[in-house]
Amino acid sequence: MAGAANLQAKFTAHLLNLAQRSNDELQYHPGYFIKMVKTQGGVGAAKTLLAQPVASEGFDVLKKLGRLDLSMEGAVIEQPWASMFTVDELAIARARLGAGQ
Repeated sequence: MAGAANLQAKFTAHLLNLAQRSNDELQYHPGYFIKMVKTQGGVGAAKTLLAQPVASEGFDVLKKLGRLDLSMEGAVIEQPWASMFTVDELAIARARLGAGQ
């Protein structure tokens, strides 16, 4: 259990780092996303966003800027993070990324 909690904490830190990079590199501050990650944790925030019928506004901004590498969807499908998500959640993330390229 400690391993899973540690992985979740690392994922939260990873998402917050991506948000900081969005701010630093693109001058895009994903404030709502940061608040969501801090409130729900990275896994909870990602699951909430993946459950939505369409991608978030933040995803759309990153798509327009050509930086989906900074998206939550991009992080979710990477190892070791992918192990925390269902097959359906991973498929949603991949579909959004595929449509965004």
